[in-house]
Amino acid sequence: LVSILQEGTTETYMEFFGKDFVRYFTNYGYDKILRVAGRQFRDFLRSIDQLHDSNRYSFPKMNSPVFHVTEEDENGVILHYKSKRRGWTAFTIGILKECAIKLFNVDIIVTIQADESSDE
Repeated sequence: LVSILQEGTTETYMEFFGKDFVRYFTNYGYDKILRVAGRQFRDFLRSIDQLHDSNRYSFPKMNSPVFHVTEEDENGVILHYKSKRRGWTAFTIGILKECAIKLFNVDIIVTIQADESSDE
């Protein structure tokens, strides 16, 4: 943590807090909700929008991002992420990495192929 704080960028901080968010909600049992999203991490990725939709009843003002998988092979997937909130890509990457490890025991590499967002 100290090295992250001393040498980190905004993206480093946001990714750290994305991972920490997953640690927080799994400590309180909310991981059970995520575990029903699929037996494999790829299934989980395909189910993220449905997870958000199921929470809209409890959180009607929730403005969740949209995720969809367009390509998939033995090396990975192409996951599209779209949000009305700017500057949260690194946070989302942290969430995905920590969910992969905590829920599926998979270490993932995330590469941003194109970033069409702006921080306006």
